[in-house]
Amino acid sequence: KMELERIRSMQGRLKSDGLQYPQGLMPWSRHRDGPMITTFRAYESEDSNYQGSRAGTIIKYCERNRNESSNIYRHEVPSPDMNWLMVLIEICVETLPEFDMQWRRRHNGHIQGDYVRIESHVEHAVYPFRIEQEDVYLCPDKSFCESGGSHIARFRGIASTVTDEGGIGAKYNLLGEDEKDRYKGTSQFHTEHHGLDVLRNVKPEVGLLSIYPKSGRLFRPTKAWTGVFQVDWTTADIYNTLFHPAIGDVLARAHRQSQWKSVAGQDVVSLYLKMFTRVEPRSNMEVFLFLDEE
Repeated sequence: KMELERIRSMQGRLKSDGLQYPQGLMPWSRHRDGPMITTFRAYESEDSNYQGSRAGTIIKYCERNRNESSNIYRHEVPSPDMNWLMVLIEICVETLPEFDMQWRRRHNGHIQGDYVRIESHVEHAVYPFRIEQEDVYLCPDKSFCESGGSHIARFRGIASTVTDEGGIGAKYNLLGEDEKDRYKGTSQFHTEHHGLDVLRNVKPEVGLLSIYPKSGRLFRPTKAWTGVFQVDWTTADIYNTLFHPAIGDVLARAHRQSQWKSVAGQDVVSLYLKMFTRVEPRSNMEVFLFLDEE
């Protein structure tokens, strides 16, 4: 409560300076049962077009949030080994109906000054995998709200922790049993305070598919495309998925090379992407793209 009062006092001082609300991970999320809370201010330049912000903005927000939330207890738990590397191996992002109504049609798509709140949960039930979920809310009236707002998107991901001694891009090696205790120590407070039952039951070998209910209709692609493009240093994702291309860049290149003009300017209802191994910069990546237009 004292931390929350301090944040509100800070908001008052920032407002007088023309900056109404702080951004980033809210420090009062620490040692509080429930989701970790993060807020970001939206800018017109972030993955925007004439219809407003695109789904790629959600992915970028969740990337930024992952880095901050992973370190929220860094002064209270054992530090990870310098050769450890967390690599995303599977993601799923959903844009909900309010995403289109509130962030693409409202104000003719202008999002400048909007505040987005991210509520994140994480589980480490299966060693050495991290299962995460970020629920994204649009706060009303271009101001930060601690609860409520419009639920516009949900991001889920599976990451594995591997060794990469010297940062040389060695072979993909999961952490061994001799490092299990240290790994559990680094994530103990995340699991204790910010876990979620639906994530705890996910089996990495099955993937995120097990979370979602059956729709009653099989995925039947109406279009398919395969192609090859080179991954360069400027488009590799340097957050925590070393040698995995930036997801937005993968989609942008696939769209450009596939010549699927029918999806230009449109937003997907859901996206599922899975990468089976690392893709080093200056190497070629073969891409298989499937689209269900219904």
